[in-house]
Formats: sequence, C-alpha cells, structure tokens
Amino acid sequence: MHGTRSADVSVRVRARATTTATDHAALAALVAARLASEPSTGFRRGHVVHVSEIEIAHRCSHCGSSRHGQPYVAAPLHLAGTVHVSLSRAGTWLALAVSRTGPVGIDLEEISAVRRAGFDDVAFNPTERAELALLDTAAADHARAVFWTRKEALLKLTGDGLRVDPRELTASLWESAPLLWPRAPLDMTTVQISPVHIDPVRVGDATLVGTLVQQVRGSEDWPRKSSDR
Repeated sequence: MHGTRSADVSVRVRARATTTATDHAALAALVAARLASEPSTGFRRGHVVHVSEIEIAHRCSHCGSSRHGQPYVAAPLHLAGTVHVSLSRAGTWLALAVSRTGPVGIDLEEISAVRRAGFDDVAFNPTERAELALLDTAAADHARAVFWTRKEALLKLTGDGLRVDPRELTASLWESAPLLWPRAPLDMTTVQISPVHIDPVRVGDATLVGTLVQQVRGSEDWPRKSSDR
C-alpha cells in the first residue's frame, strides 16, 4: 500500500480486495487514520473515534439507492458532512481518498482499459480527439487515461457520475485549462485537480493513471455532494 497526505486530502492506492466490504474497511481505516492525526476533530466524548465505529455506505443522489452512488461516512453520525470520501477500482487496484475540507472525487484507470476500440467515440468530444491525434501512440494512450480520470473524478465529486455524457466535459494537457465543463453544477474555479502518485515498483506491470479532484472552501455553493463509480 502507498499513498500521500496533504493538508486537505489523504490518498491511498492499494491492492483491491475480493469484496466490497473489505474495500470499505480499507476506506474506514483511512478515515480513522486521518481523524487520529487531528485530535480536535477525532475526539468524541473523551475518546478517539476507532475504526470499528466507522461505517461506509453508499447513496445515489439520483434514485436514492444504497446499492450504488456516492460513498459516505454513515457512522458515527457526528462525522456526517465533515468527512468526505471517494474510491475507485481499476483491475486489481483500489484508490481511496479522504478529505476534511470539502467534496472529493478520485479515479484510477489502467491505460489498457481506455485504449480499447471505440472508447474515444463515447468518452471524448472532437476537441479532445483532435488533441490526442497530435500525439504519438504511447503519449496518446497516457493522455487518454489522464483525460478520462479527470472527467470521472469530477463527476464523482458532483454526484452525477456517468448520467452526464462525459463528452460534455473537455479535458486537456494544457495547464491553463485542464478540465472545462460549461454546464457544471458548481463553480469550477473552486475545483483543484491533481495527479495521484502511483509507485511503479509496487504496482509492478500494471500501468495506472489516477486523478484527484477536490472542491475547496470559500465558495457559496460549497459543500457539494460526491459519488462513487
């Protein structure tokens, strides 16, 4: 397992479990670790929140189902709305994110999964396809994964998921405009996009790309909902 920690978000990339419950336990453990590093928020009635107290559940903002949709901290109740979580699965790998400052979305993909025939037609708009066409094969494959993980991570953060046509969003390698969404339900100036660090020694032959998207405080429309894959 490996990961990073910033002032805002804790991230882990680890081997994927064989059950959803075990993946949820890994996310709960990351929440507990985050809280333990912040005693003022981790204590409740004189004791630290233990991982066994933390329950991860799902909620679809569209249909209300608990079988899919955004992951969230369902227990303890006093953490509701103060701890934001996201997860992503790619092949045999799992990416986790815990934010204390606002909604977060994370996405992890294997490059081989986004280079398959026909993917570009359903995932990317003409502007994106034109940018990909300028790159050599290896660079295009990597850029394709970067574009896709940026889109999915943001759509998880907003709670829309793939109910939104991903071609409505435009990703680019240009640093000045890494992701555009004219019809976004949030102020895009409050959105921060960053790559997920993936240790090539630990993941072996798997070629993974990850993106973390977070919404920061200071906007009238914060907080926002978040979603799972």
